[in-house]
Amino acid sequence: MNESYEQELQQEINFLNDELLFLQNEIAAARNNGDTDEYTRLFRVCLPVQKQYLKLCAEQEKRVQAETEVDPLTAFNTPV
Repeated sequence: MNESYEQELQQEINFLNDELLFLQNEIAAARNNGDTDEYTRLFRVCLPVQKQYLKLCAEQEKRVQAETEVDPLTAFNTPV
């Protein structure tokens, strides 16, 4: 696997995670203050960020599984 891509992918996941934490705190504050306009605006921003975060996490998980996955035919043909 491409090491630099893996690092960039992890950095992006970490960045989006931090953004989600920030947005969740701001959404909670807006809800507590009764500011429905701010609450709605933040949710409109939060949902695409969350979608991208989950997409990147799934990609990372798929890449990790592909690294550890053993092809059954190759395993059968490999001498012990």
